[in-house]
Amino acid sequence: VTRGGITYHFPTKDDLLRALVERDQARWEQLITAHALQSGCPQAGAAIGYIRAATDDDVDHRRFVSGMLGAVAHDPGLLDGCRAMYRNRVVKPRWSDADLDALIPLLAADGLFWMEQFGFLDLQPATRRRLVARLEALARSAAPPAPPASPTPPSSRKRKGSTR
Repeated sequence: VTRGGITYHFPTKDDLLRALVERDQARWEQLITAHALQSGCPQAGAAIGYIRAATDDDVDHRRFVSGMLGAVAHDPGLLDGCRAMYRNRVVKPRWSDADLDALIPLLAADGLFWMEQFGFLDLQPATRRRLVARLEALARSAAPPAPPASPTPPSSRKRKGSTR
């Protein structure tokens, strides 16, 4: 990678930073989706995916976030895409108590991420795993109930006395 190649694709530093944030946002969405599919809980899968993505202990991602903090402080607009994603994923037009209950574990997962990011909290690995498991349990308990099973289709056998 040469300086000329970078400046060709990203004429300004802001263009480069915006592309980095967009790439990280796409990675974040993929991580949420992958964790949601692995959760085994269709009703709470998206919430569990979010919790697992937020509490993923990826050192490279934490370094990236640390490096981006200065850029975002300089230009908060770099996070516009992230804000839109968050609003689409989390924000409701009207907040019922059930919606608020479902939001609590997501906010707690974000809080855990930032507490660890800034070095305010250093949990033992076993304690951290238990905490994340509790957040997932909260997400499951706040999830809407599973839809009722669809009725069994009528039998294709002929009924007694049927002329079919």
